[in-house]
Amino acid sequence: RQLSLQLHPARLEHLGLAAAVRGFCKEMESTHGLTIEFAEANVPANLPAATSLNIYRIVQESLQNVVKHSGATKASVILTGNGNALGLTISDNGRGFDPKTAAPEGSLGLISLRERIRLLHGSLSIDSRRENGTRIQATIPLPRPGTEDDGTGANHSESDGRNKGLYSNK
Repeated sequence: RQLSLQLHPARLEHLGLAAAVRGFCKEMESTHGLTIEFAEANVPANLPAATSLNIYRIVQESLQNVVKHSGATKASVILTGNGNALGLTISDNGRGFDPKTAAPEGSLGLISLRERIRLLHGSLSIDSRRENGTRIQATIPLPRPGTEDDGTGANHSESDGRNKGLYSNK
């Protein structure tokens, strides 16, 4: 059952991204004894399913990395929307690492984070220093009004039905 919930969390579909992430943070707290502060503001309720799922997976992977590698006692997850983009910040008070020297090809977790952000046409920064914790910041552009974005990066204009890139001005 737990594996099934991890593969496709039903609460993501039924309650939305913010509630699903809040629930996951609570699960991680109770399972691993890590104190996790969760905050959200202006997160749209109607995000494309693929966008919500990718952001949820980024949170999962990040917090699992905190538990597995950081030795942290506290972490925070902050989700904020501003109409044009969704911001995600995940930080911890753990031992940190040097992102440039940690597995030159990147660990599977870091590769996964970068790939998910790339699929969403977002940006990612990782700020981490030995003994100073880690902060992951992601910014994901939101679909513009009047467009339908399925979360895969392909925007389909309602006016002419042609596939347009997320940043296309044509």
